Amino acid sequence: MPKSSSKLDDEMKQLIEKAAEGYAKRIHDGEKIGISDIISDVMSAIMKKEREFFLQENKYEEANGFYSRSLQLAIGKLDLKIPRTRIGNDSYDERLCVGMTKAYV
Repeated sequence: MPKSSSKLDDEMKQLIEKAAEGYAKRIHDGEKIGISDIISDVMSAIMKKEREFFLQENKYEEANGFYSRSLQLAIGKLDLKIPRTRIGNDSYDERLCVGMTKAYV
């Protein structure tokens, strides 16, 4: 059964706050982190989690590491880690690309 949207929103807010705390500490400690670094990390993490969901639905598939891709945006270059599956299912690749690019259309 899906969680209610208000519960999910609260959980996501807590996760975002935890991630923000981690980035703030790294910046405070002198690390140079740009918005493109943060977006790259978030997008890569979302794609990794999406692969986990895909693998749960497709028991015959297996995770097979990552490959790197760069995406140039107005805010800078995103260095992404794209998750792979063993068989290289086209429906997975399409689902991943469509899901991650919807926000830019």
